[in-house]
Amino acid sequence: MMICHSHYSIQDAFCHIDDLIERAVEYKLPYLILMDRNTLSGCVEFLHEIESSNKKKEHKIIGMIGCQVGTEYNGQFGYLNLLCKNKDGWFSLCRILSQLQSAKDYYFVPLELIKANLRGLILVTTSLSALDIPATELNIERFELEGREVFYIDETDYLYQQIVLCSKYQKTLAEFHEIVGMSNELQIFAENEWYLRNEYPQANLRLMELVESFSLKSKFMIPQLPGVTNPDARLLEICRQGWLERGINARTKDNPHLKDVYINRIKYELQVMAKAKLSMYWLVIHDIIQYAKLHNINCGLRGSAGGSLIAFLIGINHLDPIWPDYAYPYDPNKSLLFERFYSDARNIPATITLE
Repeated sequence: MMICHSHYSIQDAFCHIDDLIERAVEYKLPYLILMDRNTLSGCVEFLHEIESSNKKKEHKIIGMIGCQVGTEYNGQFGYLNLLCKNKDGWFSLCRILSQLQSAKDYYFVPLELIKANLRGLILVTTSLSALDIPATELNIERFELEGREVFYIDETDYLYQQIVLCSKYQKTLAEFHEIVGMSNELQIFAENEWYLRNEYPQANLRLMELVESFSLKSKFMIPQLPGVTNPDARLLEICRQGWLERGINARTKDNPHLKDVYINRIKYELQVMAKAKLSMYWLVIHDIIQYAKLHNINCGLRGSAGGSLIAFLIGINHLDPIWPDYAYPYDPNKSLLFERFYSDARNIPATITLE
């Protein structure tokens, strides 16, 4: 069983996830563990690629996710291999990594913060584990893995991996031997060349028994937003209030066709947002804008969300996407397209950029 690091392990690995899954299928590897360093950024893509591959390929792969979290114990710095056992483990890792923003050193989380968020996690130890923290100090379920870590995919990628590490340690390729001397882990890496090979230890079924199967369809992988009883109705209520405040009725009273354009547009946008379950997302952005206004913080919208009438009505954007310039007569050819921002053909979350 292999612990894989992807290119999301900035300046540590040269391993693109789609290539990793493709090679694992080619080698008929039964399991893969993704454990990037101090980030979960690649987890959704990793699970998505495995799910997609399993639908298309005869050989199926079981994927598990976790994170190598940097910390310090007794003056020694290193990484803990924390594997998600279930959805609680996912949330625990999210809380742990959130602490990096407030930590003195971005690469290391204080051990006390890790101790407070161990629910649903398994500590995976290998022969190369840098930190040996006794159970009396870290009360967590443990598993010793007979496997290896993968930092790049092909043997021919070794040069690129060297470049990645030289960038990290601010060395030239000619000085790579100095990097190897900095760490026993890197020394072993240089000697054994940690690329994805067609060889692996016997998969340990006990670990699979400990870990629940992850799926992109699981609720815990969907963004968790503050809940209201009916976010669709609440968004509609705010839009109605904005409709009056923006004077849409007064502006269109002499042009019934234009009024129908506004009505049909807002109905369409609200239907698309409800279908995509993004109404709560708009409510969160609305709350952020209201907070900024209350505290005299300048805040504006940038990007394709400016084409949304919802954004205009709830006060996120001050540009009317249907009639951008009231100084000139209404021209439908100058209206902004909502589909540049989002459409019902997409299956990924929308992005709203505030400045």
